[in-house]
Amino acid sequence: MFLCNNTRKVLDGVSQITGFTKKSTQTDMTQTDNINYANDLNQFYSRFDCHTFSSEQAAMHDRLSAGTGETLGIEKEDVRRVLQHTNPHKAAGPDRVKP
Repeated sequence: MFLCNNTRKVLDGVSQITGFTKKSTQTDMTQTDNINYANDLNQFYSRFDCHTFSSEQAAMHDRLSAGTGETLGIEKEDVRRVLQHTNPHKAAGPDRVKP
């Protein structure tokens, strides 16, 4: 087996010794099974579109538009500290924007 450099025979022999058999990758799905499978997939992925969240959006919009009177303060030192930790030699990302 090893002397003839036939790897297929070697693998077949190892499979026979270990009792390992390939699992069948072919599935026997009927037309009804295909339709049921497609419907199951559609139901699974469409669950994200079944709720509009309009009431939650309206409540959040009202809360944000009411405002609290607080302003966002940004100090020069904070900006400088963040920019100093940025690596200017880093490669651009998938959006082609370099840091």
